[in-house]
Amino acid sequence: MDSQGSKLKEESSEMVQTTPSAIDALPTTLSSLSLDAPRPKTFNDLPDELLDDIADFADPTDLPALSLVQRRLHNPARKEMDWFAQGFQQLMQFADLLLERPIFAAKVRHVNFA
Repeated sequence: MDSQGSKLKEESSEMVQTTPSAIDALPTTLSSLSLDAPRPKTFNDLPDELLDDIADFADPTDLPALSLVQRRLHNPARKEMDWFAQGFQQLMQFADLLLERPIFAAKVRHVNFA
């Protein structure tokens, strides 16, 4: 029993000796960790999705100027201008339909362009 007790005492003393060094190393390891997401450093580091959102919120009359501000904004602004042009073209097709077929025009009571 004495031999088992001495073995346990030796093992516990080894654990005591290794534990402080591990605890001392722990704060330096934790201090190097960061939970913050990396932030973009320049305009060119911004994701394309964010540039698309910027163009989405721009006024349609400002899109041509926005496309000239920065090279990376050209494509998102151009996509928005194309979308507005396509919407205008569909609106004109609808207006032509109403002019060509008065029966349909008589059925339309309200059109919301918002």
